[in-house]
Amino acid sequence: MRFSLKPNNIKVFLYTEIILCILFFSTVRADFFSDSVNTVINNTSADTSKLNIYINAGKFYEKNSGYDNAEKYYKCALALSEKLGNYSKIVELCCSLSFIELQRGNFNTSEKYISKGIEVSQKNNYTEGLGRCKRSLGVGYVFQGNFEKAIVYLIDALKIFDEQVNNKKFTALLYSDLGSCFYRLNDMQKAEDYWKKSLELHQSLNMAIDIIMDYSNMALLYTTKNDYINAEKYYSDALKLSKDKNMLSSVPEILNNLGLMEYNQKNYEKALNYMKQSADLKLASGKTYSLASTYINISEILCLQNKLKQAAEYAYKGLQIAKQSEQLPEMLQSCGPLADIYFKLNIYDSAFKYKNLYIELNDSIYNRENMEFTNELEKKYETDKKEQENEILREKTINQDLEAGRKSIILYFVSALAGLFILLAFLVFRGYRQKNTANIQLEEKNKLIEEKNTIVEEQNKDIKDSIRYAKRLQQAILPPLPKMTESFPQSFILFKPKDIVSGDFYWFETWGDDLLFAAADCTGHGVPGAFMSILGYNLLNQAVNEYGLTNPAAILNAANKGLAKSLNQSADEATVKDGMDIALCSVSKDLKKLQYAGAFNPIWIIREKQATEINGDRFSVGASTPGQMAQFTNHVIDLMQGDCIYIFSDGYADQFGGPRGKKFKYKQLQELLITINEKPMPEQRKILADAIENWRGNLEQVDDILIIGVKI
Repeated sequence: MRFSLKPNNIKVFLYTEIILCILFFSTVRADFFSDSVNTVINNTSADTSKLNIYINAGKFYEKNSGYDNAEKYYKCALALSEKLGNYSKIVELCCSLSFIELQRGNFNTSEKYISKGIEVSQKNNYTEGLGRCKRSLGVGYVFQGNFEKAIVYLIDALKIFDEQVNNKKFTALLYSDLGSCFYRLNDMQKAEDYWKKSLELHQSLNMAIDIIMDYSNMALLYTTKNDYINAEKYYSDALKLSKDKNMLSSVPEILNNLGLMEYNQKNYEKALNYMKQSADLKLASGKTYSLASTYINISEILCLQNKLKQAAEYAYKGLQIAKQSEQLPEMLQSCGPLADIYFKLNIYDSAFKYKNLYIELNDSIYNRENMEFTNELEKKYETDKKEQENEILREKTINQDLEAGRKSIILYFVSALAGLFILLAFLVFRGYRQKNTANIQLEEKNKLIEEKNTIVEEQNKDIKDSIRYAKRLQQAILPPLPKMTESFPQSFILFKPKDIVSGDFYWFETWGDDLLFAAADCTGHGVPGAFMSILGYNLLNQAVNEYGLTNPAAILNAANKGLAKSLNQSADEATVKDGMDIALCSVSKDLKKLQYAGAFNPIWIIREKQATEINGDRFSVGASTPGQMAQFTNHVIDLMQGDCIYIFSDGYADQFGGPRGKKFKYKQLQELLITINEKPMPEQRKILADAIENWRGNLEQVDDILIIGVKI
């Protein structure tokens, strides 16, 4: 039997074919496309056909960054899906609308769509839909910079698609997402493993847009590893495929990553050109989420070129965009450079303003994580509370049945108990009268003690508040950790003050072709140590930024002279040994030469499981008198790729603990570092932190702890 189409159906069929052709070539003007969609809708009576047209139109606009039109068509499709009861389409559309809100930076609205998708999936036992929603939740946390939480949801989704649903397309997508998370957490090996799996699957499925993204990811990975030949090859493949397939929405990120690659090679003009092209394309396409980070990158390059006013303008633009989309990590990254730029421009009120904002954002991010944890506890508490109320209700019903039997028994004992009560009341009253006078005197003494305790508590609170504020001031002068990791991607700082403020401090500065860093231990800890640390920090900055010194021994000689002068040390007072023990390093930007000078504190260099120790001079910075200045020794060491450099204070080795309550000691610390030195630096930091906590157990921390590790 042959089937024929009615005239009206033929018309709808032809319009639908036109729409599919437009979607395929996707170079048509948006207004013509919108008119075509409306024409087809008006000539279509079947809801199923309308639904498919709405979805395809939304995908077209989403692909070309027309998020307002994409949202309009997706919402029409969602309403029609709910009318038809098509739960799979409802879940798909919730995920699509969620992604659009993420692009706009509307995280709360995005999460509402995902919650609706999860509810529909669970209600209809739709496993694939649940996997889609978990993946969307993970992507949402990626956009917010919470990569640990993102990994939890992405792995849950991967289990569903790889083990239960066997959907290769989504499995590949999740491999790519997980690779991105591990890259941002600086775990390069896991990032490479997941991205290679993603590329292999996408190539087998011939998914061009995803292959482009995988090429870009692999290029970024090789850029981080300083393998610029492979990085440029993958970027070229990505650009070529984007242009061949007319998939221009991925071009801005490729240009941005090319800029980062040129930046790492110190080709600042090329880097700036790529970054500005990327920013212009992102601005034109409405993808403002990632525009903030591009502006921050441009600002940093301009700052290196000493174009400070232009650098400030771009950093400010990045901050404003990050504020609009509530991107706290990007806001934090904008405030640091702005504070530094205004300081260099001698605009100190603005520098102080952005430095304070940097500290507030740090606190805000920390508090937000605590709030999420608190909300989870509250939900658990409410659940437990309801269960307890139900249990109490059941017990109450049983008790009511028993109560009737108890009443008759109680009645027999009332008379006897009444007599006993009267006797006891008499005895208590007599005793009360005897003790009343003594109690009045005792109350007067207690009142006096309480008044004194109140005064002491108020004084103690004022002291602690002052110390906490001193902590904020001390933290404000320390270099932000990202500043060091930009120059040394493979590095860590383990910093655990004994008290609220610390006598130990870490220091980092760049000058010309030299990267300088130090681990210092000032006399004492707590408030006295903190005063000394601020003085020592400023003297190091003065030696580099004012005197232009980069030789570690020369820097320590200048600091020695300045500290002795500041402390007014005489020959007799020098025996008090107010001063600073320090290990100071200077690494050339080509990472081939290391200079070191030290006051008591040594440096350890671990190469191929062998540790080399170079000891500092046996006198402290500031222990000399102005007329008897000892000179520090400068050591020069040739570096090799893979060398691990460690400098530290004495707090880690001097910590008491273990089964016998003894010190950890330097030998055990060196053996531990030799064991772990081939692991990624963030993992080394965690191992060191866990090891000293396990060693300390319930004992008190005896001193400030500071270890700096750098892998070449």
